[in-house]
Amino acid sequence: MMTYQPPFTLTTRTLNLIASISEQLGRLSVLHEQAQAMHLRRVSGVKRYLNL
Repeated sequence: MMTYQPPFTLTTRTLNLIASISEQLGRLSVLHEQAQAMHLRRVSGVKRYLNL
C-alpha cells in the first residue's frame, strides 16, 4: 500500500506566518466589534436626544 504524500510541506516559517496572520485577524475582529458597539451607542444617543 502506498502512503499519501501531500504536494506541500509545512515548515516552521509557514506555521509562524499562519500563526501571525491568525493573531492579526483576531485583533482586527476585536477592533471591528468595538467600532460597531461605538456606532450603536452613538445612534442610540441620537435617538434619545431626538425623542426628548
